[in-house]
Amino acid sequence: MPKFRVEIRGSNFEIGVIKRKFLFWKTLHQQKVGFYTTRFVERDNANDAIAAVLGILAAELEADGRSTTHSVMEVLEIQEDDDAFDLYAPGAGFTFYFDGGSTFA
Repeated sequence: MPKFRVEIRGSNFEIGVIKRKFLFWKTLHQQKVGFYTTRFVERDNANDAIAAVLGILAAELEADGRSTTHSVMEVLEIQEDDDAFDLYAPGAGFTFYFDGGSTFA
């Protein structure tokens, strides 16, 4: 079965961000963020690989309490490569960035 590396960019996700005021006070704000991530899957073709990765990511984000209602996920790159594929590679985690400008002035 072919093995795929799928790079995804997500945008318009809302997460809670703790903002510190002074030394002790903390407040929780909702902040729009985007992310980059890579997942590795084994599927019959590229379309099945993309569908599987998008489903995996939606489940991961919702399990962490992040809203996916108005979010957008797009495939940046998909590569079929048995040599670079490692079934035990770290295929988890996200690199988040502030989306649409920071509210922290």
